Amino acid sequence: MSDIEIVKRAGITSAVIIDDGYDETPGTDELLNVDWDIFFDDAEGDRGDGIRGLFPAFNPQDRAELRNDQRFVDALWAGREAVADLVGELFDDYIRKTDRNRGFLSRVEKVLDELSINYKKLGRDFVKKATEADLIIVDLYLGTAQQQADRDRTVEGLREIIKVRQTPPSIILMSQLALHKKAPELRNEVGLHASGFRGVQKKDIEKSARLRGLIVGLAAHRDDSQKLAEFTRKWNEGTLEAVKKTATELRRIDIDDLHHIKTLLLASEGLRASSYMLDVLDRVLQFEIEANGEILAAAAALDKVSEKPAPLTIAHDKDSFRLIERTVFQNPNRRQQVTGAVWPITFGDILVSASEKNVSKTGIFKGDANKAFFVASPECDFIRGNKLTTALLISGELLPLEMGNIVLVSKQSTPILDLGKRGRFQINWDFGHLETITLQRAKNLVAKNGPAKIAATLRDVSALSLRQQFAERFGAIGLLASPPRSFKLTASCHIPLKTGDFKIVEIGADNTLTGTMIINPNGKMAHIVFDYAHEADFIEALLAIEINSLAAQSKAMVEKLGQQGFAQQLFRTGFSDLKYPLKPSQDGKLVALGERTDSSGNLVKEKVGTIMKATQAAPVIDAGKHSSVGLLFHISADQ
Repeated sequence: MSDIEIVKRAGITSAVIIDDGYDETPGTDELLNVDWDIFFDDAEGDRGDGIRGLFPAFNPQDRAELRNDQRFVDALWAGREAVADLVGELFDDYIRKTDRNRGFLSRVEKVLDELSINYKKLGRDFVKKATEADLIIVDLYLGTAQQQADRDRTVEGLREIIKVRQTPPSIILMSQLALHKKAPELRNEVGLHASGFRGVQKKDIEKSARLRGLIVGLAAHRDDSQKLAEFTRKWNEGTLEAVKKTATELRRIDIDDLHHIKTLLLASEGLRASSYMLDVLDRVLQFEIEANGEILAAAAALDKVSEKPAPLTIAHDKDSFRLIERTVFQNPNRRQQVTGAVWPITFGDILVSASEKNVSKTGIFKGDANKAFFVASPECDFIRGNKLTTALLISGELLPLEMGNIVLVSKQSTPILDLGKRGRFQINWDFGHLETITLQRAKNLVAKNGPAKIAATLRDVSALSLRQQFAERFGAIGLLASPPRSFKLTASCHIPLKTGDFKIVEIGADNTLTGTMIINPNGKMAHIVFDYAHEADFIEALLAIEINSLAAQSKAMVEKLGQQGFAQQLFRTGFSDLKYPLKPSQDGKLVALGERTDSSGNLVKEKVGTIMKATQAAPVIDAGKHSSVGLLFHISADQ
């Protein structure tokens, strides 16, 4: 399928190019650095008659007001040739920047013409004319001054367009600056998924293939991106409606009901009305969300997302453990809500040492800061307190959650515990190591200056599932599958020379790739894919390599990877079937072009390089083996 057919099939038939270079008049904010005083001094007396012919209210003494009056600037610009002797260099800098911009813009127009996309050219006042466009190509800073106000104008305009549309447009942001690390912030401000927009530096628009590739890439995955956007929109609208319905149910409860709840139900349980009402309304809200047909329909559409690999976007903003944490634990603010329980701890609490350095050697931690305890006694016993004499704690070990370490995937583990400045950990629970504590000891343990603190509280289903592993006779409880665990990474790329040395491949501005390492469910294999934003720079860097300078046995692999199809695989299917934790080095294989299969029906994978775990600033490998590494990917954690 040709690029034109891909774009047409995606429904991208109209576009707008938005840039201040299309504006007919400079804004007052674009002339802030101009020496207006020279202009006003020269326009004193009779010499100002020409200016008054353009703007009758002109008075050189009103210079502060006039330089900020857009009507005056418009008049001066329109008649600048008639008063050229006075205008002097007033507009020179603006004209130079505008002319340079129009050079970029002509290349953008050419690419849209080549792809048979109809387009309009718009300036800073773009919102009303851009609301129906399928594709928006917009300058991030709408103004030659490149000020924060210029950026805000763009962001607010895009947000307004998306707000009034059923489906968002595809968006390409242009900027003089590199946009890669600003992408998460821009995505959140505008209200888009990363798959729906791209960023490009204006200097790269000189390479028309770069912009063309961005447009075709957006088109190839546009349908799936819009399914996700539609689900997000329906979820947002549906949850707001669910909140209203929940509030209606809440209004059915009045003071007399609260009185009966407290006297007939809570008094015997020892639970406070505030905690009880929060629990009840949590469930009512969930019920109303589940009843929303539009949310369910939009969710069902996600089942039809294409299996064609999409490029990784904004790798350094992805954090699967953040999502996992929110499914496993209660919000800390909710946990701090006083329940009225007799005990200061409750079912699902996770206790850790209050201090990482000064750990009590006589208490349950026995001097070990890496110990954690899960409170396994029933919640109702903690609330009533009159029958529970000792609480059951299950011991566990805190293990750093870092790329390169073993990732726990058994049901006998908790995937993440965020201890703030101390770092992120996973917990391996030891069902053979139990502790019991009395009420008084529990109070002493988590007192203000006590040796322990409640680090988090597991949600009911997570806590029950963990306790079920401990007490199998109660039967199993299904647990929502966690999103895949992933780590952010960076990689520098090196080529082996026939001299026996390695040379870094110069990719983009900082010679590194960013990406993501995704851990397989069994925790023993990993998958690495790199951020799509680097694709064009990576391909250019490979094409610039002098092949004859390479070690003989690596030539073929580097040449193979230089083929555009193989290079693109890095940013879509990536390297899979890697041993995890990463070995010091292992083969990096990509799915063969054409997705060939072997006799067993498995996809054939071809070696193009070597994955090396970073243990030092630069890669070090056995000189006797270096000739067959291909392109060396030196992987390290992205902090």
